[in-house]
Amino acid sequence: MQFRLLIAGSVLAMSAVLLRIVYTDRLTYLFLLWNLFLAWLPYALAVLANRLFGGEKTARKGGFLPLTLVWLFFYPNAAYMLTDLYHLVDISFWKAQITLWYDLNMLVLYALLGLFLGFFSFYPIYRIWRRFYGGASARLFFFGTHLLCGVGIYLGRFLRWNSWDVLLRPADVLAETASAIVQTPQSLGFVLFMTLILLFFNGTLFILANGKRENAD
Repeated sequence: MQFRLLIAGSVLAMSAVLLRIVYTDRLTYLFLLWNLFLAWLPYALAVLANRLFGGEKTARKGGFLPLTLVWLFFYPNAAYMLTDLYHLVDISFWKAQITLWYDLNMLVLYALLGLFLGFFSFYPIYRIWRRFYGGASARLFFFGTHLLCGVGIYLGRFLRWNSWDVLLRPADVLAETASAIVQTPQSLGFVLFMTLILLFFNGTLFILANGKRENAD
């Protein structure tokens, strides 16, 4: 069911961008389609991990950590779409006031899609991690992953690095990130605030999902 809902939401979101292009004759928000594709990558990796390691009787751990590491590189792409709301203030052209509201609703739709894609990619990875490595390790994984996600969003929004750069040029990414945080303490504030937002959103859905599973059992 979740997959169908995410597909339906993605189709609606893509249609909204294409309709705006036709209406305004501008490609202003075309980048949202690429961001949406990137947001689907961690979800696809999580589905793969769940098929390989998600069975209750699955005992093998080999391959899970490398797959989780790759997933972690792409995980911030989902929540990153929350920051695309920033682009609303960059647009100086609207044919009518209703277009402004259209843009706002469209960006909110993409932001929500990113958050839900992020949660539905995190949840199965977390459950497998907890089964393999125990509750204490899983709690550390829960908070650590969201902190790294906050850092990843900062890298993409302000330093303009992407997931591929983290994989191919980790030393350069680490050096520039450390330099930016030292020179501009506000950067650390942004990372922590994004982390708290994600912890609140995913934590709420996590409680609801666990409650549903307990009731089903």
